[in-house]
Amino acid sequence: MGTTILSFQNRVVIETLHSEGRSLRYIANYLGFSKTTIFNELHRLNSEYQ
Repeated sequence: MGTTILSFQNRVVIETLHSEGRSLRYIANYLGFSKTTIFNELHRLNSEYQ
């Protein structure tokens, strides 16, 4: 099991797609990451980036 490091650009895309109501599966497929990676990223900062 490895660690996935997301770029700031990927995080912005995740936040944008999530706010548009896109599913975890859609976001994961769009960016080429696993659903688990997207899930963890969304919950890491409670979906709020600064």
